[in-house]
Amino acid sequence: MIGSPVHFRRRASATRASAAAVVLALLALSGCGGGQSAAEPTVTKPVSAVAPAGPTSRMLDQLRLVNYYPSTGGWNLMWTRWNPTKIDHDFARIAGLGGNAVRIIIQPSAVGFPEISPTMSSRLGDLVSMARSHGLKVQLTLFDLWDDYHDTSQSSTWAASVLADYRSDPEVAFVELQNEINPYVPAAMSWARKELPILRSLCGTVPVTVSVTGTDTSTTLTALKAGLQGDQPDFYDVHFYGPAGSAYSQFAEDKAIAAPLPLIVGETGYPTMADVAGSEPAAEANQDLYLRSVMWAAQSLALPVPAPWIFQDFTADAIPSNLHARPSEYHLGLIRTDGSAKIAAASMQAVFTSGEVSTTTNLDFTLGYQGVPLYWQRYDRGQGTFLWTPTGSPSGGGSVGLTDTSGTSAAVPSYTLDPVEVPIKAGETFTAGAWVRSVAATGFNRISIAWFGASGLYLGQSESPAAPLGTTGWTQLAVVSSAPAGAQYEQLNLKSAHNSGTIWFSDATISPED
Repeated sequence: MIGSPVHFRRRASATRASAAAVVLALLALSGCGGGQSAAEPTVTKPVSAVAPAGPTSRMLDQLRLVNYYPSTGGWNLMWTRWNPTKIDHDFARIAGLGGNAVRIIIQPSAVGFPEISPTMSSRLGDLVSMARSHGLKVQLTLFDLWDDYHDTSQSSTWAASVLADYRSDPEVAFVELQNEINPYVPAAMSWARKELPILRSLCGTVPVTVSVTGTDTSTTLTALKAGLQGDQPDFYDVHFYGPAGSAYSQFAEDKAIAAPLPLIVGETGYPTMADVAGSEPAAEANQDLYLRSVMWAAQSLALPVPAPWIFQDFTADAIPSNLHARPSEYHLGLIRTDGSAKIAAASMQAVFTSGEVSTTTNLDFTLGYQGVPLYWQRYDRGQGTFLWTPTGSPSGGGSVGLTDTSGTSAAVPSYTLDPVEVPIKAGETFTAGAWVRSVAATGFNRISIAWFGASGLYLGQSESPAAPLGTTGWTQLAVVSSAPAGAQYEQLNLKSAHNSGTIWFSDATISPED
């Protein structure tokens, strides 16, 4: 009925044993006890006991996962502000984007501990059923916002109660033990070593993982793999929020560390706050470029499609106050709070449905907002005036201008662009070009390819010849540059220094040489 809450109920098995009985049996089989004694031995098993990577890899390769909370209630508020009508609507929209799975994150503090409450178990069942009705599988993330790592007995009981209906369930893509576990906390690693075998027994044929994040996911992933010792998951999951240009290099390292197990990027995202880029349209273009760059990096390494964080922006009171969220965390969605789609939604739909990652970056300057070309950054704005027009180029596109520029030995006013494609091998050569037009130009005006390494470390640049001075028609500039040692990404710069006139740039190009 229109306007009525949507309720989908998953029928519990008539032979379902109590969660306590199930977990006690699993504890006995695995040799894991209550977890309180420091002398309790750690039960390990050889890596060969991990589920075969082949079926898991195939499942992950087909996954089109979207991280999910309702925009009006994130984290524990999803469970306590229960709104099945909105959730069902959102799931339909995720399916419309080409998604085939949603991530559901469960907090013990929200659903009951040491056993999930009947009400919350019913709501979880409704979530799974709603997802299924739209052709979506679910990823279940357990033990969110939980750190009582010494209580393995009750944590095992809780996991058993949550997963009682989902053993070997084809509607569950995989189960994550904990979101972004800290591998540098010994108690967390001891707990994970004990819980992973329990979780695998509870899940049956459903794969099991655990995720990490950090500014350097390779270091964190190495620590996790070492900390888990013989109790490895079925695959690894990293959450990436570093510079987009570093994604390829970072994922290549992560993939090698995870081997022979598969790897996924379970979260990635970029905020669309106006103060990040000067306007919301500019910020949303930056989000789109960021996500496409991350998708391209994963695709180039034959990794599964990274999962965007998150489906929709959060309303003002949707993130619990105790989480102390930064303002940017409210603006990471593919969809705005009013339900309208951002630029990145269309790009993710293309990736999900066709596998195509667009590398377009407004090189013809036709796209802009309030005098600013989208996807381009304005560098060193205090030493010049930046211009944009959507028309006037030799090809009929737009152009950007720099006028009344100064500059120092360390920085000059520039339009800069980080392309989607980055070097995938040492010494790879890139070619860049642009048309330029001088209007009473003075000083030094040119284009360059700059190179950056880990943590955005500047490694040097190659510059084109200088543009003609005075007043001229359109002419071309070009530069060729090879990636130096340690380079992770390149940047195209349109530069002007000590120019009392104006230099116009249009129809830029940059690409790796064949």
